[in-house]
Amino acid sequence: MNGERFPVLLYHSVADVVDPRFATWAVSPTLFASHMDALASEGYSTLTASDLARRAFSRSAAFPARAVAITFDDGFEDFYTAAWPQLVRYGLTATVFVTTGHVGATSAWLQRHGEGDRPLMSWSQIAAICQAGVECGAHGHTHVQLDAVARSRAREEIVASRRALGAVVGPVSSFAYPHGYYSPRVREEVRRAGLANAYAVADGVASASDDHYAIPRIVVRAGTSAEALLKMLDVARRPPGPRPLRRTAWRSLRRAGVEPFVERASARARALR
Repeated sequence: MNGERFPVLLYHSVADVVDPRFATWAVSPTLFASHMDALASEGYSTLTASDLARRAFSRSAAFPARAVAITFDDGFEDFYTAAWPQLVRYGLTATVFVTTGHVGATSAWLQRHGEGDRPLMSWSQIAAICQAGVECGAHGHTHVQLDAVARSRAREEIVASRRALGAVVGPVSSFAYPHGYYSPRVREEVRRAGLANAYAVADGVASASDDHYAIPRIVVRAGTSAEALLKMLDVARRPPGPRPLRRTAWRSLRRAGVEPFVERASARARALR
């Protein structure tokens, strides 16, 4: 079981109109539809984040022959209007990690990237997708970088996020780190908050030997064709190599003023190797 690998895809926004500073994180609705068509046509089965973790770590059930988890960070309204209809069309499911302090408002943390006014789902929309089988996980309350704030603040963010979401959708077991950043202390606070698993970024493929609270995901960036997506999934099942993640250097770069987005930080961290 420890050698089994399973890809977890990470999307953010599904939209045509995006500020250039945020563009790498947005997939067009047409392109997203082609991704879902490709997954369905190739016989992929989608799992929620909690189901994937349960199968991987508790060995309570086998994985389908072609299993993939589709996740979305932040809880943008375009998940409800553009992504969800395609998931329903192709009989697929996903997990949305919700920034609870901004529900029904906008992504204020993206102001410097030109997207501070991007709408987020409302609580009624979140309730609707959960009732239809989409999992909603916690993503912090205000989207701060949890490893760069005091431990007490990180704890408040995690607990408040789980509590607010749970009041609407019921028990919450999955968490995703805002910006993908975490530390041993942050992982411990997620565990202490009663969450069963947590997802990072890392652009790596998950396996049963991973830490329950540091499950890697593969970022799907703007312009990724359906063919490229299928190739990524094919590569994901090959024997693993070293993961290009140097988290200590990564955090040091951010604290020195580097932009708090995975693409830029990880590229610079790789350059330090």
